[in-house]
Parts: sequence; structure tokens; C-alpha cells
Amino acid sequence: MKIKINDYAKALIESAETKDGSHKEVAIRFWRLLQRNKQHRDLHKILSALDQEYGKKHNLLIGKVFSAKPLSADELKTIQQKVAKRLGKEVELTPVLDKRVVTGISVRVGDIEIDATAIGKIERLKQKLINN
Repeated sequence: MKIKINDYAKALIESAETKDGSHKEVAIRFWRLLQRNKQHRDLHKILSALDQEYGKKHNLLIGKVFSAKPLSADELKTIQQKVAKRLGKEVELTPVLDKRVVTGISVRVGDIEIDATAIGKIERLKQKLINN
């Protein structure tokens, strides 16, 4: 039986919030279920849905911050605070190293992208010059 992606996400959130320490067993059973239902290729979609459902449940936005170098805990906290202020809602960001980001950072939260990279700034300037 094919299970809906959001149903997987909701079930994972519920099982992750249990206090019995069975998280490893939940992950193993989850992966086996995906394989049995031939949905293992949907893992990326399921994890995205998991972020959305977790955000809804805890009233926050989930996203990623891309940078060329690892961010310190203080840098990540500052970025989260600035993005939260801009979006008007608490934000939880996962840092991701991206070699395409030469300088600056790029933040993606759902459909929203905040590009503060050098390449992004150059592209926006180029578009302004083309459009004028």
C-alpha cells in the first residue's frame, strides 16, 4: 500500500518525540517500509515534508543556510535571528557547505530565498543593467 508523503512525515515526527529511546529502531523500520512500498526514492520529498510538518507543529520555519566555510554557532544564531526578524517568525536553519558560494551566504526557507552571496549580488546588478 502506497503511503502519502505527509503521512510518513507526521508519523516520523510522532515517533521521534517518544522518550523510550527507540529512534534507531524507528529509522530502521521506516527505511524497510519505504523499500517494501517501493517509495525509497521519495526519501528527499518525505524529509522536506517532515521539515514542513515539524515547523507547523512547533510554529517555526525550517530552512538551510549555504556558505563556503563552516559557520560558528554564534554566526548561525545571528543569521537565524536576522532571518526571523525579516520573515516575522522563528526560524531554524541547518548549515550546508556549498563550494559555489564564494563569499557571503544564501538562505532558503520554503519558497523564500535570501541571497547575500557575491555571485548573487553580481547577478542582480547584471539584471538591473540589462533592464535599464
